[in-house]
Amino acid sequence: MKMNEARDQLVRFDTSLVTNQRSFMFLNARGLFAGIASLFVLSLSVKTFAADFTEEDLTKMVNELDKVIPENKDYKYPIKCSIVNKDELNAYATLTKEGSDMRATMVVFTGLVKATGGDIHMIRAVVAHELSHLSCGHPLDVNPAARDLRNLWTRQQEFEADKVGANALVKAGYPRADMVNMLLFLDKQQGRRGNWLEKLTADHADPKARAAEVSENPAALKALLQFDIALAYEDARSHLYARRLFEASVGQWPELTDAYINAGKATLLFYYDNLPKAVRASWWRPDFGALITNPHAPAPQAVEVTDQDREAWKEASSAAQVAVEKNKGSVLAEELMALCQVLEPDAKKEVVEQGIDWFKSHALKEADQSTKLRYANNAGVGLQRIGDLAGGYHFIMDEQKTSDVFNSAIGENLGLVKVTGRSKDDDILAANVLFTWLSNTPPASPRYGTVKNTFEEICKSAGITAKEIKQKPAYLCQVVTMVTGSKEVGILLPWSNIKNFMGDPEKLTSFNENWPDLLEASWSGGQVSMWTERNKVMRITSYKDGDYLQLKPTDPTSQYTLTVKVGMPKDELFAVLNEKASVQKPLAKGGKVETWNYYPDLNMGVLIEGDKIKAITVTPVVYEADE
Repeated sequence: MKMNEARDQLVRFDTSLVTNQRSFMFLNARGLFAGIASLFVLSLSVKTFAADFTEEDLTKMVNELDKVIPENKDYKYPIKCSIVNKDELNAYATLTKEGSDMRATMVVFTGLVKATGGDIHMIRAVVAHELSHLSCGHPLDVNPAARDLRNLWTRQQEFEADKVGANALVKAGYPRADMVNMLLFLDKQQGRRGNWLEKLTADHADPKARAAEVSENPAALKALLQFDIALAYEDARSHLYARRLFEASVGQWPELTDAYINAGKATLLFYYDNLPKAVRASWWRPDFGALITNPHAPAPQAVEVTDQDREAWKEASSAAQVAVEKNKGSVLAEELMALCQVLEPDAKKEVVEQGIDWFKSHALKEADQSTKLRYANNAGVGLQRIGDLAGGYHFIMDEQKTSDVFNSAIGENLGLVKVTGRSKDDDILAANVLFTWLSNTPPASPRYGTVKNTFEEICKSAGITAKEIKQKPAYLCQVVTMVTGSKEVGILLPWSNIKNFMGDPEKLTSFNENWPDLLEASWSGGQVSMWTERNKVMRITSYKDGDYLQLKPTDPTSQYTLTVKVGMPKDELFAVLNEKASVQKPLAKGGKVETWNYYPDLNMGVLIEGDKIKAITVTPVVYEADE
């Protein structure tokens, strides 16, 4: 509902108008995907399309590939082929029972043919991958009882089938790039939105990671994968790790210049997050824009800007300058620099005004409403910081009057201003904005009470009857790091770097001789362990007293954190973390299985023994809701 339709009865904005904070920069990321894909995709002139891919076509394709993919002695051949009339984008190889034998079987859904446009090269690559599962014996392979190990086991099977299938294509006279193209097609179907951590740790590895394993030119793919890992860390508000990962991605592939912008923004967020609580409370809230989440403050004890804060700002400003230089003409890079200027720690007028001027000029000419409001908000933040509170308020309000889109930072900042003598329409507009903010913000937010008081005062003075505010619950970010001793380590980080950081492991164990890079490393007499896959850490576990992980809120305004520590009383944990939100999961421990309380939404688990936490783990787990 549009705000100007509200009069005496207060209504909230249509929630469809709430800006998706992530969509802004992902357009660029999708553009990067298109650029990467162009390195591998064959020209249309050499593709073959089949409008109607029949069972006869599938049988002919399977027979051709069967000559170059070794048959498994435990199955019955020839391979039975079938086409299933189903829209799902899927194909699979399986075993069907025939008396005492197990018949090798290949199934393709019509949805796959339709989605690929009947591209024979793409379909053949899928079939080669599935037949490789049969050849490698995956249908009859070990199915680990430990759910975290099962997750990694499935990933190794997929990597192996990709490799065997790609080699088979080459032996049959087809380019290896067909397998790469097929995996990039899956990546495109998956899209560039959603939960980054889940995409990167699922039981089927990210298609870019799989494509990189079989590609003859993997640099660009590995760089974009590193870029996505950085996004997962930024989702978890681990800004410094995110910055390093963004920088590493552009180091791998220099054309990935957007990584400089993200690295700069992560650096700026780190500076802002670590400002003293009293300083943060005195500033209006900036809108950091798309891609990287809004800040979380750990509530330090200082009450004024310190030299450490100034150094952090200088580092962020330098990172922003690099982003501008590496992305000539990029509005995103210029915006990052303007935001650095607005947030200059000592509010030096000559610096802050440069940022204000940029945001003002761009807000006045910007057509996209969500972007326009972000610019307006940040101009207002700068004006408030140099003491022009009235100017900041009027600029934000004037821009909000032209839009029905809701901006959370504007909602919070307008709630910090007490205004008298304005028109009834302006009171209704302000009340609508505050109502929407209150309805979308957990009460634990540090400024919730202030905004609510302002809202109630507006309603009372303007004679507005407000709807009931339905409070939003507080949610937590997924966990990606753990602190062991004095060292913070994280999943998906390079194993070679972690090993240098932690020191050589006391013990290194292989799970399967066919997958030599699936390893378990341990320290402190086995109390601390990590699982690795393809030079990346996939699980971190500690039984060591005092080791901990931190849970951070998804709410960008909240300053609350929860520490989960080995040795912590379970009653203390379950007083703040709902025990019913966990599921009992069998996880691996030295060749055996332990039953853990696992939190699927948080990517972490706790092992309870008696009345205390015996161990903590950060790990992705296959989650079956019906278990």
